Parts: sequence; structure tokens; C-alpha cells
Amino acid sequence: MGAFGYRNAVLMDASGRVLAYVERLAIHPAPSGGGAIGLGGVALAPGALERLGGRGIAAQVMSRGRLRLRLRGFRLSFHAGEARTPEGGWYCEAAVGTYRALFRAGR
Repeated sequence: MGAFGYRNAVLMDASGRVLAYVERLAIHPAPSGGGAIGLGGVALAPGALERLGGRGIAAQVMSRGRLRLRLRGFRLSFHAGEARTPEGGWYCEAAVGTYRALFRAGR
């Protein structure tokens, strides 16, 4: 499976709570079943920063109103342009992360 991506995606936790709104999301699977994820133009919901930087969570990616991916063991690190929003969340220009397992829900 080669690299692929989505525009204007929503990243949610396993219970359906929004973690982030993402302008550009790229997935780079590895042969091991895990892989890397890159995000550009990320607006993080209040409280999401702590969950995303921890030990790894179950997450799902929505795009165009449809569930596209489920990620297990997902975690992020933030690399450029972090800024707090007035609502209590965060915005960053770029973030990269890893996941242990990827399940595609649709194309």
C-alpha cells in the first residue's frame, strides 16, 4: 500500500469526539502494518493535545462526511507554528505522528 491522503479531514477519538480539524492529512504505511502520518493546518480541540501526545490512542479519520480510516496506537508530535486559540484549543502548521495499525473503511 503506497502513500495516500485527504483534504479537510476531521480526526476523532474512538467515541466520536472531535480531536482536530485538518487541512491536509497524509498517510505513509510501512510494511510492518504501522506507519507515519503527516498533518498540515491542524486546529486541535480543547483537551486534545494531551490525548494525542500520550501513549497512543484509537482514532478515526472522517473526510467528506464518511469514515475513511481507523488508526490504532496513534500519537502525534508538533513541529511548527503552535499557537493557542481563544476557545482553548491549539493550532499548528505541521504535525507528524505514528500509528501501530491502520484499517481503511472506504475509498
